[in-house]
Amino acid sequence: MPYVSRANWSSAVQFVKFFPLVRLPEFLMGMACGFLFVHSERNPKYGLPLMALGLLGVAATSVASRFVPYLIVHTALPGPAAAAMVVGIALQPSWAAWLNNRALVLIGNASYSFYLLHTMFVWPFFHNMQTEAVRNQGLVGIGLWLAMMLAISSLAYRFIEEPARRKLRPQKKAIPVAVEALPSEG
Repeated sequence: MPYVSRANWSSAVQFVKFFPLVRLPEFLMGMACGFLFVHSERNPKYGLPLMALGLLGVAATSVASRFVPYLIVHTALPGPAAAAMVVGIALQPSWAAWLNNRALVLIGNASYSFYLLHTMFVWPFFHNMQTEAVRNQGLVGIGLWLAMMLAISSLAYRFIEEPARRKLRPQKKAIPVAVEALPSEG
């Protein structure tokens, strides 16, 4: 077996983590779950079993992470578990009614902004650029970063994403209804 240097292995890991085509199976799984969710009967009684199955999958992934190569644990194992939990919550079982809280709905709506913006705020917050020293790793630092990111992403959602969505999806125009001419009296 040929020797694989640490640098080459690191490059392989980065490739698997971030190259879009390698992530295609996860993307397709998400699309398939969405398609099945939209085109099937929604029965809230399946919410709890799907959530339990998803949590069991996460626990199994955690246990397997000691024995299974990182590249498989990173991509293949947690996907189905996460999909089961997302669908379980989306079925809106009665035990998940607290998730309809206005603040949580705002955070959910702003999650794409959070995803897009988090990396530009992660590196500078946790690494000193001049000294390369690690900072803000404690509970307070992580809590401050999370609060800052939630505020920034909520503002980006409200003042950038929502207005852009309204511009890109104009309101449907009313379809004129043909009015039959009344017979003239004459």
